[in-house]
Formats: sequence, C-alpha cells, structure tokens
Amino acid sequence: MRVVGFAQFNKVALLVAASLWLMSCSSQQQPEGTFKISNHKSDTVFDITVHYLNAGSHDVIGKLEPEQSYIYTIQYQDTEDSLEISYVDSSGKKYSTTAVGYAAKYDKQRYRFDIN
Repeated sequence: MRVVGFAQFNKVALLVAASLWLMSCSSQQQPEGTFKISNHKSDTVFDITVHYLNAGSHDVIGKLEPEQSYIYTIQYQDTEDSLEISYVDSSGKKYSTTAVGYAAKYDKQRYRFDIN
C-alpha cells in the first residue's frame, strides 16, 4: 500500500475542485435552431431576407455568390412563428417562399433552404 503525501493530495484535491468549478460555470445552452441557405444557381442572388411572419420582423442577409452557403441562426420569439425567405435573382425577378413553416423556442431544429 502506497501512502500519498499531503502535498500531492492537496494538488489532486485542488485539480478536482477547479475542474468541478469550471464545469459548473460552463454554459449549458441548448443548440440553436438554424437553417442553411445555399445558392446552387450559376449567378449571384441578391437581397436575401428572412421574414418572421407572426412577429412582423425581418433580417437582411444580403447576397450569395454561386455555390455559396450561409448558416442563419433563427431568432426565436415568445410565440411560434413561420419564416419566409425572399431573394432577387440576377435578372431582377423576386422570389418568396416559406423556408420554415413552424419555428418555436422548444423546437430547435436545423433546416435547409436551397436556391436552385
């Protein structure tokens, strides 16, 4: 049987205490809901905007070059919402469609939206 010295025991106890403290202080956030917007067109798309239909708000993403993607983090509201995305192609034609039909704080999923 090996006898552990007092100094070595203190080092181990301090290491364990520090580890427990760090674990208790770390963030316990749930994963965020996201959707990946991908431009599969051969041209740049412009004025990409995410619209929150219930909240009446929107986020402007801007433009995506060909074969470029953007991961958008859903900004959850206090109530359920639907997200619509709009964009303008290189010929100036505007498109708008539902990207996420149902988004709620407790339903944090990952979605994809492909621009073809």
